[in-house]
Order: sequence, then structure tokens, then C-alpha cells
Amino acid sequence: MQQWPRSFVLRDEIYQIRNYSRDKVRVLMRLDASKLDLANPKVHRTDGDFAVTWARCTARAECTIRLWGT
Repeated sequence: MQQWPRSFVLRDEIYQIRNYSRDKVRVLMRLDASKLDLANPKVHRTDGDFAVTWARCTARAECTIRLWGT
């Protein structure tokens, strides 16, 4: 992910991915929860873990990369 700066500000509506576990995926990019309004009623995750890009590989070495709720 070298083409991206270490951090940057994006003002947009971001999909909140439900029911994912870091035990099953490798998170490549995430939102910084310290910069979010977690008191907003539209925020649904309670663990503060807001992955927006991640990779998942199966036992057959098939890898999938997901980007911002696609």
C-alpha cells in the first residue's frame, strides 16, 4: 500500500461492514476510530474496528480483495 500516504482525510459516507472477523481476513486499510463520531446513531460497529479494504484467502489458495463495501 505504498502508493497511499500513511494517513489521509476523506469526507464521505463509508459502508460499515458487518460480521467480519480479523481471524478470517487480513485488513489492508481501516478507518481511524479516534477520528470518527462514534456517538452518531448511524455508527453500528461497537468494537471500533472499521476495515475498508481487506484480503481473504481460502484453503485452495484463492485470494479475494474487497474494497470499501464492494
